Amino acid sequence: MSKFINFISEKMLHVNKTADGKEFVNVSFPCSQSKTGYAAFAVNMGQVLNATKRDGSIVAGYKSILLGDADKTRKVSIATNKKGTNYKDIELTNAQIAAEFEESRKAYKTANATA
Repeated sequence: MSKFINFISEKMLHVNKTADGKEFVNVSFPCSQSKTGYAAFAVNMGQVLNATKRDGSIVAGYKSILLGDADKTRKVSIATNKKGTNYKDIELTNAQIAAEFEESRKAYKTANATA
C-alpha cells in the first residue's frame, strides 16, 4: 500500500536540479531523530501532487507527496548538531516518514487547540 504525506506546506518543498539539469523536489519534514527537529529527502517531480479537498478542489499553498510502498526504505538527511551545519544520512521506511509527519501535525494541533 502506498504512503502519502497529505497537505504539506509548499514552504517545506524546495525544487532543485541535478548536475544534468533534471528537476527534483527536496522535502523537509519534522523528524525526532534530527538535532534541528527537521530532516529532508528527495522525490521526483511526478511524486508532488496538488493537495485537494474531498470535492476535488485544489488547496492553495499545499501539496501531497506520494512516498510509495510503506515498507520501502528511503535515504533521509538529518542534522547531527543543533546549528544544522553537520548532516548524516539514515534510512527510514516511507511508513516511518509518514508517521513522523503525522505525529508532528497532531502535536501542533494539540498545542494550538483552543479550549
